[in-house]
Amino acid sequence: RNKLSDYSWQELGRWLWAFSKLSVDCGEIVDAVSREALDKVSSVSDQDLSGLLWSLSRQPGSIDPSLVQALAEETAQRAGSLGGQLLASTTTALARLGHLTAPLMQAFATAARTNLREFSPGDVASLAWSIAQMGLEDKPLMDAISSQVSARIGSFSLHELTSLASAYATMVLQDTAILHSVAAVLVENMSKMTTQDVSKVSWSCSKLLYVNEQLIDALSSASIDHISEFQPANLANVVWSCAKLSNKNEHLIDSLCGASMNLVEEFSAQNLANTVWSIATLGFTVTEKMEAFIQQSVQKISEFGPQGLANTSWAFAKMEQKFDDLLEVISAEAKEKLDEFETQNLSNTAWAFATLRIEDKSLLMSISEKVISKIEQCSCRDLASTSWAFARIHMPNDDLVAAISGVVGARIPEFEAKGLSNTAWAFATLGIRDGGLMDGLASQVMSKIKHSWSDGSMKIEDLATDLNGLTWAMEHSGFLTEALSAEILELMRCLGRTKDAEMSSPDKPPPTQIEKIAPEDHPGDAPILRTEFPDVVCVHKPAGWEVDNQDAGGGPWMSAWLMEQYTIDQVPIVHYEEHQFGMVQRLDIPSSGLVLVGKTWEGFYSLKWQLQTGNITRDYVLLVHNWVDLDGRVNRQSFAEKAAE
Repeated sequence: RNKLSDYSWQELGRWLWAFSKLSVDCGEIVDAVSREALDKVSSVSDQDLSGLLWSLSRQPGSIDPSLVQALAEETAQRAGSLGGQLLASTTTALARLGHLTAPLMQAFATAARTNLREFSPGDVASLAWSIAQMGLEDKPLMDAISSQVSARIGSFSLHELTSLASAYATMVLQDTAILHSVAAVLVENMSKMTTQDVSKVSWSCSKLLYVNEQLIDALSSASIDHISEFQPANLANVVWSCAKLSNKNEHLIDSLCGASMNLVEEFSAQNLANTVWSIATLGFTVTEKMEAFIQQSVQKISEFGPQGLANTSWAFAKMEQKFDDLLEVISAEAKEKLDEFETQNLSNTAWAFATLRIEDKSLLMSISEKVISKIEQCSCRDLASTSWAFARIHMPNDDLVAAISGVVGARIPEFEAKGLSNTAWAFATLGIRDGGLMDGLASQVMSKIKHSWSDGSMKIEDLATDLNGLTWAMEHSGFLTEALSAEILELMRCLGRTKDAEMSSPDKPPPTQIEKIAPEDHPGDAPILRTEFPDVVCVHKPAGWEVDNQDAGGGPWMSAWLMEQYTIDQVPIVHYEEHQFGMVQRLDIPSSGLVLVGKTWEGFYSLKWQLQTGNITRDYVLLVHNWVDLDGRVNRQSFAEKAAE
């Protein structure tokens, strides 16, 4: 420091390089170099020019923009003469400094395409990383890089391959051949990879949605081995990767959750949101040990951005977990930041609060105002989710309904079948009586369901659910014609027959495991088969039994009794919870009465259709104590809440 004035700026540059290599802050040297360099930059050697840029890019403080500009311009003039190592190093340094402009990158790209064979594997990886950081689209250059990687795959270090994977992921460049080659090397050498590299490769695979079972298994094992070394960002990245790639390795997820609990206080708001979103997406439920995540989210709620707020509320709704303290602060923070919300954030938040039946009128009305103002920017999914949310909690909003219905009609062909079915259900629930719009929705739902069935792009049970929702919507709104009703019934039966054929195979999925009824749990009377047909059966349920086709309550389960009556080979449907064990309607535990059960999927779906079209009549007899005053009013909201079910 005492002799700064005695050094030439080239010597200062070398001192700067040495201190930067040692991660030492050297602001005074940077200032000295800046003062001397501007007028003399053209006289510096290529090596010193590249080294100076590298050193400046490693400095923690801001760098004089005029110095960076001068160095960048000089580098651009020399790009054609720089060797591979210097070109890669210079490109990386300018990318770090945020000064790798498009014209400059084009000059580097031209030089790189000419000299790429001279680049070392490390230089190739660095160049790819720089291109990714700048978002440059240069297909000829990336093709050339891919060619070099393919030809020299065995020469790259594991860290270099990891950098390449990150670069391709950042650019969302789907080069399957290169990915397969890189994956093969990484799988073989997974035990040698560092913690950071394991995290980066996991992120890269999920960003590219690259599903390679061998690589996923190897990464899962490596993540478990490195779990104690993971930092919060690593943990969040790996569990996010699991969610994106549908990797439900329970040992890995448990390990990630356990390690996250130990470091949860160090998690950023984004890491908290990503982790909870991932767990929900994977279909797991937050357990008691995740309470710390809720507490940290409440404490750091002001640090959550719009996407973090929306994803967190969505995650807990998906898991059917209602934590009032967390949702209250999410609501308050969301209202403060609503101007920053994208349309997907708005629709996800509305969907989450409605799913949990939280009638936060202030929040939902504020969301509706934003949706209306951005209605032309809304995706079909946004429109369907938002309309469904307001219908779910039966919150009338004429302006929102008018805005959504006004754009849905013109965009019906863009919707997926599920979105159309949900939108039709929402419109019917909210009282829309537009025959042309409802007929248009119905026509497209039928068309898309038939197409999805023929190409196998959707599961049969999902198609049946969409048909079920459409049937109720058209019946409730008064637009279900005899022709449409008959067409829906025939399609439901066809879907059922197809599912029956599928489940007659010996390769059927494992059945739901239900505990047998213990003698001490038996309420006394047993269910009775009242009437039985080939496709359906009518069962008398005594008081005290639970019709567990939804959330189980406190009585012995009807499903367990049905399984005792029919083996899985005789009547498969009663052995699967996801198909409601064949039971089409509920009866409360204290009630006794008749329950209809489908013995085949064709029978089950036919009963569903009859239920939604009003072809099944249910009479209730109640024994009450004393007189009940009647006022002649009907609480229609309670019916609307359960209409979809």
